[in-house]
Amino acid sequence: VWKENGSYTLFTADTRDVRSPDNRTMAVTPPWLCGDHIDRVILKDIPGGSAEIVRLTPVNIVCQYTYEVNGLRGLDRVADLRAALSGMSGSLNMSGDSLPAGLSESLLFDGMVSRNQIIGGFYTFGYSALEGEHNVFRLYLKNRSGSMSVLEQDVSGQVHDVPVVGHVGDVHLVLNFDYEVPSEPGSDGAGFDVDVDDWDDVNMDIVL
Repeated sequence: VWKENGSYTLFTADTRDVRSPDNRTMAVTPPWLCGDHIDRVILKDIPGGSAEIVRLTPVNIVCQYTYEVNGLRGLDRVADLRAALSGMSGSLNMSGDSLPAGLSESLLFDGMVSRNQIIGGFYTFGYSALEGEHNVFRLYLKNRSGSMSVLEQDVSGQVHDVPVVGHVGDVHLVLNFDYEVPSEPGSDGAGFDVDVDDWDDVNMDIVL
């Protein structure tokens, strides 16, 4: 979504808001995007009938994040899944190729079951410019009986350890859980109920 497209300095690439499976406000991830800009270009003393060429060389201006989730059992019971990452930026100022200073959002994206893992990938403008923001990865699982579960893990270290150029840096997240997807509502003591409207959290302490 383009915003402030009538202003050079305020021209912004933005992402629309969506509701997560647990009814939180999040942002969709952007598509691949490239761009370039030149500030303070002055063309003068150009003879009539001639042409002056100003060259722009668009470059990649988004990060590519990929992820893998290990340690999940019963993945054949998964009917649908979503994932989210907090502490991210859903907007990019195009003229400055910079992230808004006061913005921190959660991004919502897809994934897929691949053998004994859940894997996925998405584009993003980068992590939030706010100091002290944590990047928490949330995995939403829905089994074939309609039971919902949410797993989460803080991945701030993995996000911030990757070198960035400006706001751009590609990241591969590795998450390790010890969890079995329930086969039926309430099985294995999980206590999930298909009739509940909200997604229930399964909070697990992860030893890193």
